[in-house]
Amino acid sequence: MEQKPLTPGADLRIMTSNALFDKTAEARAGLLYENIRYYNPDIIGFQEINEVLHKVLISRLIEELGYDMVSAWPDEGRRRDFELQSLSPKYPSVNYFPIPYKKSRFCELESGFYMYRSTWTQTKGVTYAILSESSSGRRFAHINTHAAVITSWYKIENLTPDLDEQWRLDNSRQILETKAEIIEKYGNIPIFLTGDFNSNEKSASYAAYIAGGFENSKYKAERSASRNIGSFHKVGEMPPQGEDTLPIDHIFVTPDIRVLVHSIETTQSVLDSSDHCMVYADVLPP
Repeated sequence: MEQKPLTPGADLRIMTSNALFDKTAEARAGLLYENIRYYNPDIIGFQEINEVLHKVLISRLIEELGYDMVSAWPDEGRRRDFELQSLSPKYPSVNYFPIPYKKSRFCELESGFYMYRSTWTQTKGVTYAILSESSSGRRFAHINTHAAVITSWYKIENLTPDLDEQWRLDNSRQILETKAEIIEKYGNIPIFLTGDFNSNEKSASYAAYIAGGFENSKYKAERSASRNIGSFHKVGEMPPQGEDTLPIDHIFVTPDIRVLVHSIETTQSVLDSSDHCMVYADVLPP
């Protein structure tokens, strides 16, 4: 079974992948599965995993490829105070942004889920987990997100692009609060932050992550990185390319993590499987 080899010197492959939960999701699930099988990431931060994709994709990753999924799950009866303040009229019934991990390598120590307070849809929020490596006991955290976005689909008055970025800036504040809570409880363990951030490197929310102690794996990569290319595209087509073209799907790391390779994948199989490129980083945590 052919697989993409891990970069020599790296210890983990971290991936972020927006699976696109439109009406074609079930038909594309096989491609998503084959891509995961080929890239063989140790930990995945997914976005847009609806009930269908939980059944036809996540279940196969668990049963056939040796993944487990962090246990964090929405519980409407135990919504946090800030979730009750959300503009979303609905609360999720499934985890739209789960974190699968290789169960042969890691065990879960703790995990959590929340929907953003600054969002109009139930599909935007955070899953986080503290994992322990079974062989060494080494601990690290993974935070995964799908950040807020305003679209014409919402059909709500007075929703402007400025408000759009204000929401994402508030999303970043919540993530940095989660980071601080993890450090307070577990110390300065390595932390990965993955997601579809719906914002590029010129945004205020991106700047907040950098100011909050995260580094972009794209610029930290020691051997190679994907530059001058976007990550959002029409299904089956290449993303935009050219000088100053920037992605919206990112893998951030804390400074103690070495990054050897960062890659925005543009194989036809990846392009056909979603409207976002899979992005991975081969890393070496301390």
